[in-house]
Amino acid sequence: MTKEAEIKFLQSSYCPSLNSHTIINFSTGWDGKNVMLRIDSVSSSAIFNSYFVNVNDLIDVFNDAQEPFSSSILQPVFKGKSVNSACFMMGIAKHLNLILIAPENGRKFVKGDPKEFLDSVQKPIKPTPKKKPATKKS
Repeated sequence: MTKEAEIKFLQSSYCPSLNSHTIINFSTGWDGKNVMLRIDSVSSSAIFNSYFVNVNDLIDVFNDAQEPFSSSILQPVFKGKSVNSACFMMGIAKHLNLILIAPENGRKFVKGDPKEFLDSVQKPIKPTPKKKPATKKS
């Protein structure tokens, strides 16, 4: 797991939970190699864990899951943490189109296309060093 101090904050946003009863505030970050997501707060009194999760780890879980799937597939990502964390992260994933509602079962999900979200994230770019002006020879 990447240390929180090593993750550069990129943006914050919000979305509804899966049941639309709670608003989830979340952050997008960058650890130098990967896009990261973190649940910052929720509008309910629910308990959750707030730490950055690698989006590629989420995408791998979604890709490996038998469809349709439920939020329980994220339990390994949040092992030993609040069950709410997986449910709220699924709400974020749905908002970002990483997952879609399963056509045959409105309470289950299928994998989405992460490309649009990943392409939209403005990753920090290291500044290019300024070139020294050419000196005139006399």
